[in-house]
Amino acid sequence: MLDILLIIAAIVVAVLCLGGIVNFNQYVGRQFGYRFFAWKRLVLGGIAVAAILGGIGGALGATLGPVAIAGGAATILALAAFNIHRTNLALGLIGSSMETALYVAAGVFGIVVALPALLIAVAAAFGRVEPSMRQNHIYYDNHSA
Repeated sequence: MLDILLIIAAIVVAVLCLGGIVNFNQYVGRQFGYRFFAWKRLVLGGIAVAAILGGIGGALGATLGPVAIAGGAATILALAAFNIHRTNLALGLIGSSMETALYVAAGVFGIVVALPALLIAVAAAFGRVEPSMRQNHIYYDNHSA
């Protein structure tokens, strides 16, 4: 019974957090014409966090690990500076801290999702796809039909 209550509480907290993020994003959009949580920044931040985690975990070796950590940290700081530049200091720091939490989730779950997807893409690239040699119609881009 306690497990079910904890799951329900976690779902309620997640929904409330999502609602807060959406309201915050709309407020900043109205005030400054800027939106936090864009896909490009989320992907870039996720890659930065994945690089930091890879460097800390030792997966990148002793020479590349510190470079990945420094590059990931510099990317996250640059994204935070961009957010502060586009808004004001208080909203920029609040939004950047919320974005960083999402970057961590994107980085951790991105690794879990990206590795199988990469294996599938490599397997598909080495798979044989043979086109049909019979063509009934030839289409040209500039041909007016």
